[in-house]
Amino acid sequence: MKEAHSERCIAGQFSFDGSLTAAGELHLRGQASRLKLFSRSEPDWSAKRDVCGRLLDSTHVSLLNCVPMAGTGEHFRGDDHFFVGNLFPHYILIGHKHVTSEEERIASIHFSLDDATALFGDFRVFGQIFNAREHLAELSKTEGGKYVGELGALPHIFYFNGKLELLSTVTSLGVVSARYTLVVPSSSADGIHLDADVVLAIDFSTATTVRHALRAVLDLVRFVEIAAGRPQNVKNIKVELDGNDGVHQQQLDLIWPLGPRRDAEDEWEPTSWFDLPFWPSREPEKMSKVLAAWLARNEEWRTARLRYSTSFASQRRYDPDRLVGAANMFDLLPDNAFPPPDPTPDDLAEARDKARALFRSLPHGEDRSSVLGALGRIGKLSLKRKVRSRVRIIARQVGDLFPDLELVADHAVDCRNYYVHGTKPKLDYESGESPVTFFTNTLEFVFAVSDLIDAGWNSNECIRRYTTMSHPFGRYRVSYAEDLAELKALLPRGA
Repeated sequence: MKEAHSERCIAGQFSFDGSLTAAGELHLRGQASRLKLFSRSEPDWSAKRDVCGRLLDSTHVSLLNCVPMAGTGEHFRGDDHFFVGNLFPHYILIGHKHVTSEEERIASIHFSLDDATALFGDFRVFGQIFNAREHLAELSKTEGGKYVGELGALPHIFYFNGKLELLSTVTSLGVVSARYTLVVPSSSADGIHLDADVVLAIDFSTATTVRHALRAVLDLVRFVEIAAGRPQNVKNIKVELDGNDGVHQQQLDLIWPLGPRRDAEDEWEPTSWFDLPFWPSREPEKMSKVLAAWLARNEEWRTARLRYSTSFASQRRYDPDRLVGAANMFDLLPDNAFPPPDPTPDDLAEARDKARALFRSLPHGEDRSSVLGALGRIGKLSLKRKVRSRVRIIARQVGDLFPDLELVADHAVDCRNYYVHGTKPKLDYESGESPVTFFTNTLEFVFAVSDLIDAGWNSNECIRRYTTMSHPFGRYRVSYAEDLAELKALLPRGA
């Protein structure tokens, strides 16, 4: 589906500070979008602000959380002078109403994703019946079939079965749904045309702000990108405002200049339907259950999942920074994501407490703080033990497919420690056969799969079946044996 507002420049009158009005140009250019204002009096450009405007056709425009950019200031032309403001808007709403950043007016939000149709679409909704002479002959006898005309040698029927809702489930965000949206169908002498797009929606239990509505979109997108196997572009965002007596009003278009965008330079290809971890068109209740449980933990898991999403967004690009980020996301998980640590032995606890008291009595300094930090970690789970506990969640379902996965995870953490702390390397991380890519894929696989299993997903149904390797889960499983053998060949004897 084409974006509602492609790149362009539109003129209008804009106001802010309650009274000051200025002529302006709104440049819609993705991340380079900006509002250029021209004023005879000098405004206060310093603060982040909302700007309201009307275009020449009386369309309302709301530009939220605008910040000044280079080029803002006083300008001269001959003896005349004027003030120019170059503002970057974080959110732009276009439609029949103005909305501010603080107003809780958003009742629902709707948007498209690159792979929404591949993930949620139902092959049975649209189709073709060959040799449809009998069906068309019967149809031609009805009032609706009076335009069928004379049947030829090869009559066909192209159909849409009327199904629009593909998935709907109650979650902590609100009611999450996936629906077909149809472009107005047409038929003429040159053929039949019916385009459809899958649109995701979140209906909030109570109206919220634009910022919080988009935060909910991000939360949902992070789940979809795991299911779809690659990062997503968020497109065609529309919001519905709450109305009187709970009746929703007309939709506004929402432009998000800094919204999620997949890097096309190193992107993965779309995932084959067969390789997807969920088949909502056949088993919507399974995906609904996992999605609701996954989102129910999101408040505590949001930071770690954001770190996973950032790492995953690199797609085909691998480097030590991605490895470090992939390891650190386990440290960002809440304590209840891991089993409790073993009790600290009495003698060790006593030595720790004595050492802590001794170092606290010393003058403040970096070494003192470092030692106190190390003492504070005694009795707590190390990063390596945290990752192992998540590996064991996977091992309980498909452990036979990934022998020595704990060993690989341990070496992945050792490699991370080398790049973060400069610890002695346990193998050559800089050689042409460097396992950094394998380590990164391992950490990302363990994080995402164990997260889904915790939410009730049965990994056997996806990971054990035949795969074309178009999804990261399938790629990791197929390449695991070879990658493991290459890693073991790099290890010192006896390791």
